[in-house]
Amino acid sequence: MSTLKRFDNLNNLEHKANKRGAHMSTKFIVVSFGMIAAAVAPQRTIPASTDTGALRIAAAIAPRWAGVAAYAVEVNEDTGLAAAPRLLKSFGKTAELNPA
Repeated sequence: MSTLKRFDNLNNLEHKANKRGAHMSTKFIVVSFGMIAAAVAPQRTIPASTDTGALRIAAAIAPRWAGVAAYAVEVNEDTGLAAAPRLLKSFGKTAELNPA
């Protein structure tokens, strides 16, 4: 086997291992916001199973809160680390979420 062919085989194996090792998944959440001391603050977080579900929940509870936002979050299942949430849609007054 030529050196170049062995190198290609190693790259393919490494790429497959990296794909398997990540275990990333997308989680969907709805966050309601309320007014506390004249400032908007997150109040309640509701999980959703799909992006459409998150949008439906957000629209349904929006009239009862100062603001509501639906987010998609990429989570590493192995480590529990999450990327910054991606806003799907917001209603009313909302604040920026900072991942802890």
